Amino acid sequence: MEKRTLLIPVENLHSQHNFILLGTSDQVNIIAFKTKHKENFVPMLRDNLNDLRQLAETESIRQKISFVEETLKDANTHKWQKSPEQRLLDAAMNQARQAGMYMTYPLTRENTIYTVRTA
Repeated sequence: MEKRTLLIPVENLHSQHNFILLGTSDQVNIIAFKTKHKENFVPMLRDNLNDLRQLAETESIRQKISFVEETLKDANTHKWQKSPEQRLLDAAMNQARQAGMYMTYPLTRENTIYTVRTA
């Protein structure tokens, strides 16, 4: 079974957090980050992980930590990174629009990170 994730920049993200799971399209989890540059994804995840580790340990916090650690691992491991098809980028843009978020730039292979890992 494959685990597929697309990390996208959404500068005007409507969330109190730096990133959110926008949803799933074509069995791909789409995670939107409050930034315009993909280079910020990993530092944002690391900051979030540090913040989570400061909180009281609950099942919910453990799940969030696990999710962030897994996403960080995938984003940092180039062997899992692939080039997303245009239809996936279009679907992600549509997910963002449906959530009321509009970007002044298109989603491209250059400003996203797409990971495919065999679970």
